[in-house]
Amino acid sequence: MSSTFPLRAFLRRYRDAIYDKDADAFASLFSDSARLFDAQMVWERRGADGARESARALLARAAGGERLVLSFSFLDLKEYDGAASVSALVRHTLVTGDSEEHFTPTELQRRRVTWLFERIGEEWLIVHEHASVPVDATSGEAMLKITEESGEPLASAWTVRAEQPGDEADIHGINAAAFPTEEEADLVNALRKDPEAWIPGLSMLSCDGDRPVGYALLTRCYVGETPALALAPCAVLPEYQFTGAGSAAITAVLNAARAQGEKYVVVLGHHEYYPRFGFKRAATFGVGLSIDVPEESLMVLNLEEDSVATFPAGTVRYAAPFGI
Repeated sequence: MSSTFPLRAFLRRYRDAIYDKDADAFASLFSDSARLFDAQMVWERRGADGARESARALLARAAGGERLVLSFSFLDLKEYDGAASVSALVRHTLVTGDSEEHFTPTELQRRRVTWLFERIGEEWLIVHEHASVPVDATSGEAMLKITEESGEPLASAWTVRAEQPGDEADIHGINAAAFPTEEEADLVNALRKDPEAWIPGLSMLSCDGDRPVGYALLTRCYVGETPALALAPCAVLPEYQFTGAGSAAITAVLNAARAQGEKYVVVLGHHEYYPRFGFKRAATFGVGLSIDVPEESLMVLNLEEDSVATFPAGTVRYAAPFGI
């Protein structure tokens, strides 16, 4: 039996217990002799019962339809004989859901957390958890809240790969779960069958281990008569939203397009999300659509420039399955 510590499985269980508001599932990760040192709430809790209390105190922030989403970056794993230590920067995103469970982030915090594990029988259990945050030297107050968010957690926390034969059902499922209808899922199927639109290697998945959870697609479009790429759809399974899975897939597909010699990309999407990848407002460069959309929602990216220094002017012509 392998002694390799199951890092991804642990992170998934830890994250899912909080997302699902399941204090008992959270407590099951801890040994009865565990000690928990928190950055807020209380100084110390002990054992699985203490872990359960810690989860309940944390989940008190996510009342009603809110959820608390955890994501991890800057992971460091060290393994010993029957023991392991893991440290990570843990991002807490409080999100508010609507009636269809589409979530909007309302608050962000980060903590540095270190876990010590022992292998007890067939299980790896936490025997020590220590959370810490910076402290303002003048006021002595913990600096928990983030006032300027710099982007998603590191894409390197995810396995990212191009679509392979047999992935069609998973891709359909991701898009069907991420959007109110199956329109986007069906769009991918239609684009895959369109030889003028589909470009091998530019359909990208981000995976949690072997499980596809995020998706990004680039297909052929034109700006005037200039070949370009359309970024759409981009989707993440609801339980993986705000974890960086979407950013990982988008970053990878843009890098793949750049490696193939592509230059221009167009996206119609959220004006506060896509600029982190370098997209700029399309109207600045004389780029538009044949339909009315909010001006700030249409954006462009030049893959050969650090920023959009040049971009061909004209009307974007999407592939036929888009119906635009």
